[in-house]
Amino acid sequence: MSDRDAVDHERWDELAAGHALHALEPAEVVEFEQHRAGCARCRTSLDEMSFVAAQLGSLAGGADAPPWRRMRAGVLGDASAPSKRAPARRRWLLPAATAAAVVAAAAVLTVRLTGGGAPGALTAAACARDVQCHQVVLRTAAGGDAATILVRGRTVTVASVTAGPAPAGKNWALWQVPRDGQPMLVRTFDVAPATSDSLPAGFDAATTFALSAEPSGTRPDQPSDVVATS
Repeated sequence: MSDRDAVDHERWDELAAGHALHALEPAEVVEFEQHRAGCARCRTSLDEMSFVAAQLGSLAGGADAPPWRRMRAGVLGDASAPSKRAPARRRWLLPAATAAAVVAAAAVLTVRLTGGGAPGALTAAACARDVQCHQVVLRTAAGGDAATILVRGRTVTVASVTAGPAPAGKNWALWQVPRDGQPMLVRTFDVAPATSDSLPAGFDAATTFALSAEPSGTRPDQPSDVVATS
């Protein structure tokens, strides 16, 4: 992305931060959602900022950390309190929201670099603390565990592959299977990757996930050898 594109996208980044903090006006929510539908950058940005917001409380000081609702109020003020000066307040609210998300993102990065878990990847511990994060186990036809994935919104991380390395000459392929339509490839890999990917559709759009073995060096359109499903 060029420097000009980044500048032009600054407002959408601020709206993404405000959306993650539930700080937008109704009209702004509609405007942002319409833009996000056709913008992969904003879909990813909202997922990341929402994840950061959900983790702020636990990263601020362990078990005694103030809950996120109190931290949010400290940044944005009491959203429930009526104000006749709302238009003026909007001039600083979104930049403050963006700054809060940036600071929190730095905290998340520090924790992951020093405490295990790669930057950009969901971790099992973080997922367990987040009510919006789902741990999905993919099992073989015999009922054995083959892999575990972590899903939050459109963000997915392959946490583990208990099936082991892919067969010789093949890679694993993770698929999302929506309620309507054909399976969609999420990624191919040999061992559990330490980064997150963006799902083709949101978690609620999927009825199942699948793991298949595919020839190395290919990007298949359809799963050929399904090993496990959720």
